[in-house]
Amino acid sequence: MIALLSGGLLLGGPASAETSQLLKAESNISGGALSKTALWFTLDWINVEFFADPAKTANAEALFQAVKDASTEGRSVAVWYDPDTASIDRDKWLPVFVVRRLVAGGKTFPGDEKTAAEVLPASASAVEIAENALARGIAYSAAGQPKVALPLLDKALAEAGLAPQLRLVGLKARAQLREGVALADFPAGEARDQALIGALEDGRAWSAAAPDDSYAAFQNARVLTYLGGYQEALAIYQDGLLRWPDQSYRVMRGFEAVYRDMGKLKEASEWLDKLGELPDAKNTMPYRYHRGWLLDEMGQYEAAIAEYSEGMKVQPDYDGAFWRRSCAYAATGQIEESLGDYLMAKKLRETYLQGAAPSTGADFDAKRYAEVGQILMKTLAEDPHRKVTGLCQGYWDWGDEPRQRSKLLPPSPGALDLPAGYILEIF
Repeated sequence: MIALLSGGLLLGGPASAETSQLLKAESNISGGALSKTALWFTLDWINVEFFADPAKTANAEALFQAVKDASTEGRSVAVWYDPDTASIDRDKWLPVFVVRRLVAGGKTFPGDEKTAAEVLPASASAVEIAENALARGIAYSAAGQPKVALPLLDKALAEAGLAPQLRLVGLKARAQLREGVALADFPAGEARDQALIGALEDGRAWSAAAPDDSYAAFQNARVLTYLGGYQEALAIYQDGLLRWPDQSYRVMRGFEAVYRDMGKLKEASEWLDKLGELPDAKNTMPYRYHRGWLLDEMGQYEAAIAEYSEGMKVQPDYDGAFWRRSCAYAATGQIEESLGDYLMAKKLRETYLQGAAPSTGADFDAKRYAEVGQILMKTLAEDPHRKVTGLCQGYWDWGDEPRQRSKLLPPSPGALDLPAGYILEIF
């Protein structure tokens, strides 16, 4: 059970749920619990705890069951939360926000619509103001609003009196946010790499403060991959096999992603096969989605379509699977089917975003959806059996092509200051 008020400071603005602008976060469930007095859960890669008072929630049991089902089935959820209800859970050292509603499995579940916010008092100390900025920065970061979030996080991390536990949370949030900002910079160039270097700096500070945190290591590995530091990324994942055996699923997905980005599809496939041997791994959307993605890269579009279809049996509301299956259908000349999946992906995306505040990521996606929609409609009218390849490539820069090592990285892996025990032999 969370200590919503224990030792914490309620931060906020308007003191009613109706006047607050809700934010939205979307990811997989990483943990949660339900008691008579509190319902809470957390999401992967998001430094926030989401809370609902069962007494103020229409059906807390149904809400929590949806959370449990999503966790068991490996499905993502969309959470709408109120930034004006922020508090600090000083047991877990995380910002807490009240859940107003949840979308899981294509269904909407009402959350705690009654818990109100309180206003930060005018007499607040510098540390309390920094905690306020930290909580709000993380709230807007999780919602994909970097222009609001970054100044708040910078302000919080500049306060010398900020508790070390909260400083760590701030570094984690800023590292992830800088990564997201970088990936939204299209076309990729030096500015993108500079943002990634900022993410790497925060990630290394995070890792130095919490050397046993596997998430910090994997954050750095992912950013190094985007920067073309493939050797260092592989070394981190190799070390992860030894240090975090309970994270084998993430490590193997990491290996697969690095080798795929390097263009070494045989090695990527081998790691995905190993991942598939883990208990219940094949029954998750991430496995099927990444397998379909790899088959796309190999030009095996029909096989990719089959993988996405299997994943949809587990998670029928994942817009990314419909998007990629649409691209695969287009590559095989099945334009009508491609358009159908495209429209479903677009509908699911719009459903997730309904009522959410504007964000850089949403604007970015909307532009690409519009471009692809025009291509598919034009092709359907001219030749519904024409093969159209590359619809999922060349925009988000998802590592579709190997890149040269960034000039902003040291010239060789040996020049990196990696933590002791990291293995640089690559197999």
